Amino acid sequence: MQPFTATVSFWCGCIPARCALAYAMSARREIAAVAAVTYAMTGASLLLLHATRSRLRAAEAAGGTTWWDGARPLFGLTHLAVAAMYATGRRAVAARLAWCDPALGAMVWLRHRA
Repeated sequence: MQPFTATVSFWCGCIPARCALAYAMSARREIAAVAAVTYAMTGASLLLLHATRSRLRAAEAAGGTTWWDGARPLFGLTHLAVAAMYATGRRAVAARLAWCDPALGAMVWLRHRA
C-alpha cells in the first residue's frame, strides 16, 4: 500500500470504523452489548499483539513497520475499560469512554506524521 493510500485508508476507513463502534455504545442495549463484546475482544487482541511483538509489519502501514505498536497497550486498555464499564452497568461511562479511542487514534497518527 502506498503512503497516500494508507493515509486515505486511515482517515476514511479506520477512524470512521472506530467512530461507528463508539456510536454503537450509545445505541439500543442489544447493539451496545455486541459493541462491548467487540471492545473486549479487540482490547485483548491488541494487548496480545503487543506482548508477543506480533504483526509488526502491516499492509495498512504502507507495507512498512506497524508504527502504532507502541500505542497498542493504550488502545487495548481503553477497549477493555469500555467493555468493563459496560459489563458493570456503567453504560453511560462506557459510551463516553468509547469516544476516546478514535480521538487517541487520530492523535497517534498526527504524532507519527509530525
